[in-house]
Amino acid sequence: MAFDTASRTLQRDLLETNLKGEVDYINWNRTKINAWYRLMEGIGVLSFADSRELILSPRPVLLYKLLETFRDTENSTDFGAAIPWIEDHFMSALNTRPGTPRLHQGITDTLQVLIDEDLLSVRGMSDARHEIELPSTQSRQEEPTVTEFELHGWPNNPPASKRHLFDRFMEGAL
Repeated sequence: MAFDTASRTLQRDLLETNLKGEVDYINWNRTKINAWYRLMEGIGVLSFADSRELILSPRPVLLYKLLETFRDTENSTDFGAAIPWIEDHFMSALNTRPGTPRLHQGITDTLQVLIDEDLLSVRGMSDARHEIELPSTQSRQEEPTVTEFELHGWPNNPPASKRHLFDRFMEGAL
């Protein structure tokens, strides 16, 4: 729902209004929205800028691990199939519009981080069956169509900004 209503950030009050108007089978209130938010933040789907604004970009490790899981379970590096797989099994990743599917801006920002840090590469092929359009970012102005991805390995000892949030809890438990 949050990924359907905003590009990079979303005001929590707007999310509450949208949920109340669109999801009839749950009586959304502040407590339920906070629980949803804490769950999504805890697994790395989103974060917050302040107490009222959600950042709709997953942590890089989460996106990397989802692409890695797709590659390993589906035996494929087809980006055009990986993103709908992520959307079907885990979280929203696409903006709905006619024509070529377009990656959500928040997901694109995280993908660009992975590309910039040489953890992932993507490419387009003119004869591919599935393709996904990437919106422009601050570091890339064009909007390429991507069909394949390649993972270059996750660092063994990543900085805190690249660790999964679960790692923080595990370090305290050991």
